[in-house]
Amino acid sequence: MQTYLVHTRDVRRLNRELGLRAAIGFHVLMGGLIGSALVHPAFYILLAYYGLSGTLLEPAESAAGTVMWTIAFINLAFGYAVSILIGVISVWRRRRRDLAWSALLMPVYWLLISFAAYRALYQLARDPYLWEKTEHGMAPARRKTP
Repeated sequence: MQTYLVHTRDVRRLNRELGLRAAIGFHVLMGGLIGSALVHPAFYILLAYYGLSGTLLEPAESAAGTVMWTIAFINLAFGYAVSILIGVISVWRRRRRDLAWSALLMPVYWLLISFAAYRALYQLARDPYLWEKTEHGMAPARRKTP
């Protein structure tokens, strides 16, 4: 988030240095990654709300609503299915078939990413110069063998 803010501090300069097409790609990719991580939990909340209220499977009020709900459902189902399939294929090709089941946990992983994104947003607002680094040198020193 901080890097994105730094790069977009002067949008005209960014557009000039990258070119308009690459700058749009930069915003779609980087802004989209941040935005999707922050918005993702809202979809679970809305899904739970509509599911618990019994209105999840009710027909839409208009043909346009039906089209939009159909597109949204196909997008959601396809997105999850393809992402999980890519996870399964990647461990399968590396001959780590025992890990293929863990691809089913991808929605949980995405929620953890969202948690991290909200934590980062909070920290960015609270202390923008904080930099949590991984501490090194904590492991016992290894002996050098002659």
